[in-house]
Amino acid sequence: MQEGTLVIDVDKLLYPGDILHEAGHLATASPDVRATMTDNLPDSDIHLSGEMMAMAWSYAACIYIGIPPDVVFHPHGYRGGSKTHLKNFAEERYLALPMLEWTAMAYDKKKAAQLNVPAYPNMIKWLRET
Repeated sequence: MQEGTLVIDVDKLLYPGDILHEAGHLATASPDVRATMTDNLPDSDIHLSGEMMAMAWSYAACIYIGIPPDVVFHPHGYRGGSKTHLKNFAEERYLALPMLEWTAMAYDKKKAAQLNVPAYPNMIKWLRET
């Protein structure tokens, strides 16, 4: 990433699913933060919640475009936790969903029914607005 733009070096890209995950970082960041994002994200609570949101966003993107989630959640990523993340998603344990709800990007089944919108992993908005 450079100043809020996703930059891909195809000569160094080992796992194409990483592109979708990095796009999730940009999509779930607030507009003011998105515009300044670079490769060196800070190790802070904001970044850690952003990591969870990017994972949830990229899982929803996999479902939406019809690619297997293990393309994004490959064995060489997520510090060896890809199987755990895939299992959580498959068993509908959406750990980052409250953060997507807070940003009005997606909702759990109960809130989605109240709002008459589809529940996660469907996204209401693909790009965070606030």
